[in-house]
Amino acid sequence: MLDPHSGDLISSLEEPDGAISIWQSAPDGRIVVALSPDGTRFVTTGTSTDGLETVRVWDTSNGDLVQTLGLPAAVLADTLPLGLSFADVYGRFSPDGRLLELDFGNGHGPLGVVWNLATSELVFYSSGIEQLRLSPDATMVVGTRYVGADTPSAGRVVEVYEL
Repeated sequence: MLDPHSGDLISSLEEPDGAISIWQSAPDGRIVVALSPDGTRFVTTGTSTDGLETVRVWDTSNGDLVQTLGLPAAVLADTLPLGLSFADVYGRFSPDGRLLELDFGNGHGPLGVVWNLATSELVFYSSGIEQLRLSPDATMVVGTRYVGADTPSAGRVVEVYEL
């Protein structure tokens, strides 16, 4: 890990082949998708060694796991038939670092989610929505959805939601 202010190396993970990987956060090959605005946390997604698809929040100063976020059963039931993949995820923190927004893009039926990190509460989700973005004040979320696949008016619509 690099200190976001000085650029000094804080810690790193050594791979079995001796390579140093700053971006591989855990031995199970999870993918880093977001860094908090203040540089104190980063987020990984992927399949854990127990076989569960999770989102994890880590402390950049020491590499400790801070939080594990999972999708509720209702959300998984909505999205698993679509082939949801935790390996194809894009994420961003809100400017104040309070919310985490993730886009799960799998080419079949994307999913957009927003978590409140203080409470671990899922405050928004919508299957079929992509290119999700939080407003600067983190009170709204906007995304696009493809509609009318088999009609002459097929295209993308923009959707705006209050959080």
